[in-house]
Amino acid sequence: MGKKIIIVEDDPCVVKYLETLFCENGFEVVAARHGLGRETDIHRRTSMSKKILVVDDDPNIMKYLETLFTDAGYQVVTAKDGRQAYEVFETERPDLISLDLDMPEQWGPRFYRQLRKNPEYKDTPVIVVSGLSGIDHAVKDAVANIKKPFDRDELLKVVKDTIG
Repeated sequence: MGKKIIIVEDDPCVVKYLETLFCENGFEVVAARHGLGRETDIHRRTSMSKKILVVDDDPNIMKYLETLFTDAGYQVVTAKDGRQAYEVFETERPDLISLDLDMPEQWGPRFYRQLRKNPEYKDTPVIVVSGLSGIDHAVKDAVANIKKPFDRDELLKVVKDTIG
């Protein structure tokens, strides 16, 4: 790997921007960011980290999950509904999907069924993250069903247990 760099910054958006910039240019990034009331989080970042597709129509939830997963050392790609998610999935080939259920255009379960029809994609693990009731039955074979509002540590544990 190339040179190492440390980023010390409180703004997660700035950290994400700098991480992306440096990783794309062959650097190994160690990002240090002060969380709200937490000790400094330090994670090794490389361009070889696991990738998560976050599918949610709420831009605030999407940004929160993107920051949460990025801070935990994962690459993140996003989509605002099931239709866009399928296109992003085909291009990015994520290792895991965080899926909201209730979205405009194409809702989560329809995207899930479409994904499962393709033998090449059907084994990609899905975590349902939704505010709807009865989410346990909406997506067959989801590795977890997490109700909004959710506990960040619980979600990160499921992700780590699923893809490392």
